[in-house]
Amino acid sequence: MSFVYHYIKGRDELRAYIAGANMSGHPMVLDLETTGLDRFTDTIVSAQLCVAGEESAIYFDGELCDELAHLTTPLILHNFKFDFAFLLSSPGGPAVDLRRGRVHGPAWVRDTMLLHHLLDENAEHSLDAIVQARWGDGYKAAFWAKYKNFTDAPIEERMEYSLKDVIYTGKLYFQLMEELKCAGIY
Repeated sequence: MSFVYHYIKGRDELRAYIAGANMSGHPMVLDLETTGLDRFTDTIVSAQLCVAGEESAIYFDGELCDELAHLTTPLILHNFKFDFAFLLSSPGGPAVDLRRGRVHGPAWVRDTMLLHHLLDENAEHSLDAIVQARWGDGYKAAFWAKYKNFTDAPIEERMEYSLKDVIYTGKLYFQLMEELKCAGIY
């Protein structure tokens, strides 16, 4: 599959993108890449956003993540708990609470990992396993076979890896919602 990626390097450009997303009201897919798995010692390297279901996405550096506080559209993530914890409490992190304004407001958060679990609690729920099974793309295994740490990879390869995460999560969301409806679960 061929996807379109855009690297946003400035705060003003990211603000304009978020303002446009808010005006559209379309669900947005969000994902973070970090230096490790411990939110108390590791940091956010980058964040990625795309309109759910589209095959283009943006990539921006972790120090701009505080701008996510201005995102009011519905959000879709894979393993929300992980990204939420990093945004809220990583060292030097943005302290962005993705729940604020969403609990009682019109916007919502959906977690594709949990939606996938509703279909089959015994299946493997990692994004890697799901993408392999549904689209046959082994990008995650190929990346981790080459690099020990995310930051070891050149920026172009980090962008391709992380932007595929959000694009596949958006595609997965729509497939899962249809499957859940067909199963009478949602």
